Amino acid sequence: MANKSILETASLDNPAVRTGYQVKAQPVDTFVRGPSNTKGMQVAQALEQVSGAINNAGSAYAKTQAEETRKATALQKDQARVLAAREAALFNEAQKSENYNEDSTYNGSFNSYVGSEKGAGYTTARESLIDNPEALAVFENTFKLQTEAPLIKAIGDSVLKQKKDVVGGMLPTVWKEAQDNNPTDPTAAFRATESQLFTRLTAKPEDGGYGLKNEIAAAMLGDIFNTYALSRDEDGRANTYLAEQYILSGKGGDDMRKKLATTIIRQNAAAASERGVKRTEDKIAEEKSTKEYEVMLRAGKWVTTDAHIFANSDLTDNQKTYLVDINQRVNKQKAIAAEPTLKAEAKKLFLKTKREIMKAAVKEDFTAFGFAEGVVPTAEEFEARLSELYLGKMANENDFNQLVESAQKSLSIDEFIDSAESSKPLKLQFNQLKDQFKANFFSTYMKNYSKAVLDGTPVLTHLTSELKREVHELVEEHVEAGNNLTNRTLSGFYEQAAQKVMEPIIEYVSSDNRKEFLDNVGETEEPTKEVSGDSGGLEIGTIDGGYKYIGGDPNSRESWVLETN
Repeated sequence: MANKSILETASLDNPAVRTGYQVKAQPVDTFVRGPSNTKGMQVAQALEQVSGAINNAGSAYAKTQAEETRKATALQKDQARVLAAREAALFNEAQKSENYNEDSTYNGSFNSYVGSEKGAGYTTARESLIDNPEALAVFENTFKLQTEAPLIKAIGDSVLKQKKDVVGGMLPTVWKEAQDNNPTDPTAAFRATESQLFTRLTAKPEDGGYGLKNEIAAAMLGDIFNTYALSRDEDGRANTYLAEQYILSGKGGDDMRKKLATTIIRQNAAAASERGVKRTEDKIAEEKSTKEYEVMLRAGKWVTTDAHIFANSDLTDNQKTYLVDINQRVNKQKAIAAEPTLKAEAKKLFLKTKREIMKAAVKEDFTAFGFAEGVVPTAEEFEARLSELYLGKMANENDFNQLVESAQKSLSIDEFIDSAESSKPLKLQFNQLKDQFKANFFSTYMKNYSKAVLDGTPVLTHLTSELKREVHELVEEHVEAGNNLTNRTLSGFYEQAAQKVMEPIIEYVSSDNRKEFLDNVGETEEPTKEVSGDSGGLEIGTIDGGYKYIGGDPNSRESWVLETN
């Protein structure tokens, strides 16, 4: 077979082969050379092969390192975003306590933050990314995206609020001036006020205004009138007129008008309630103050003249009128004390009034002191009435004070009469009667009496109720006769009433015909005869404790009958 060259041997019809050879292969000269240094050629070929391997290994290593670098950078970018989000949240929180003005900027606030102790975290996070520019760029961009827009808005809102607050602070003065200029036309005063404030909000800065858009200024003015409606005038009424006129003028949007209408309704109601509370508080404070002055006048600790009282700027007109009257009464009382005849007459009036007080309390009829029929006054009302009727008519301050004390005690007369002491004599007499009989006998007697006479009400309960009624009748008769009611007198009434209510019980248990006594009013049961032991030779007809032995087992109830004459 004849030798062919590579060009002749390779099929170049195949595009892949042709292209490959076109790029990498070169034609080989097939001329046969003579003998040469083949060892040198072999070394050269080996070196060439080693060099190619090294180059191939280097390329593979570089490719692997590039891939690893890209993976690490992606991770660092994500870490940078997390760090930025955390630091942005801390920055935004810190800005909430800052005060912004028209000169405030994002960069200025950012630099101030980073240079402060609060911004130390940002600085540390940034420094951790210095060696990775791409991650650092992600960190800075993410931080700015999450902080710049909110801060710029916060600065704008703060400046708007400052403008609103300033104009709101101007409102009372502007409104007052407008009212002074339009004393009979409040609507014109409103229009003047609104126009002046609206112009301030919308005029260009070079013209002395704030340069706000009309719709922003209108909403702000509505808020200013709304805030003003929360305040009160000197009479305690809500300052809602401007808000009302703002609604009527058709200014502002629907939401603002609804907001103003709600405020007007609520504030008018709240102001009315506050005025009511204040009037009550003022009245209480005035009454307390008046009472303190009165006590000093009556005790002689405040010696003054009517003219000085009227000239006292700390007192209301009502207080002045009342205290002048008290002062005149005190002076009359001093005159009475200095005149023996008048003093004796005052003493008689004092004693008579004390009896009248007790009589009124016992009968629960205070009409003698000017109260309506059936009305029981409070201690304060009674004292005020006594002051009106008798201050200045007693011989001295002590007598008047005693009248007041008697009045206060009289209002609790029922508690005084119905004290725990009232039932002691009754219980004593009841127990003494009980001791005269064997226990179960007396218990049965009382049970029978309760069923036949009291419709089941326990006897002692009934007697206690009757005791109170009797004592009250005795007290009323005693007081009606013009006598004083003392503890000793009451003790006597307790004894007397106890004896009276016990009479029917004593009569019943002492009767030889108890069964016949009760048979006419209801069913009864015989008491069980208490016996013990055998008959011991007990004879028929033997009487024991009101029972007669009729024979049989003495321990059996059937062997005994109630003895009757």
